Amino acid sequence: MQTQKRVFSKLFNETPKTTFTKHRAELGITQDLETAVGSFGNTLNTGEKVLQIALRVNNVLENVTDEVRYYNDYKAATLETINQNIDFVQGLVDKAQDLANELGVPTDFNGNYQEALNYIDEAVNLKNLINDNPLVFDI
Repeated sequence: MQTQKRVFSKLFNETPKTTFTKHRAELGITQDLETAVGSFGNTLNTGEKVLQIALRVNNVLENVTDEVRYYNDYKAATLETINQNIDFVQGLVDKAQDLANELGVPTDFNGNYQEALNYIDEAVNLKNLINDNPLVFDI
C-alpha cells in the first residue's frame, strides 16, 4: 500500500508539472508569435510604402529622362533655327525698309511689316530665355 501511495503521489505530482510546462510553453510561443507578427507587420507596411515610392519615382524618372533626351536632341538645333529665322525675317524687314524709303512711303504700308518686327522680338526673347535657363540635369 505504501508503494501504491508513493506511485500515486509521484504520478499526481509529475502530471500537473508536465501539463503546466506544456501549457506554459504553448502560451509562450503563442505570445511570441503574436508579438513577432504584430511588430514585424509594421515592416511590411514600411516595405509597401518603399515599393510604392520606388514605382512612382521610377515612373517620374522615366518621363524626365525622355524630356531630357528631347531637350538634348533639339536645343541646339532649335536655337540655330531661331537664329536663321531671325536673320531671314530681318533681311525681309530690311528689304521692306529699303523699298519704303525708295518709294517714299511709310514702312507700315504693309501690315506684315509690324508682324515681322513682332516675330523678331519674340524670337530674340525666346532665344535669350532658352540660353538663360539651361537644363541643369543631364543623362
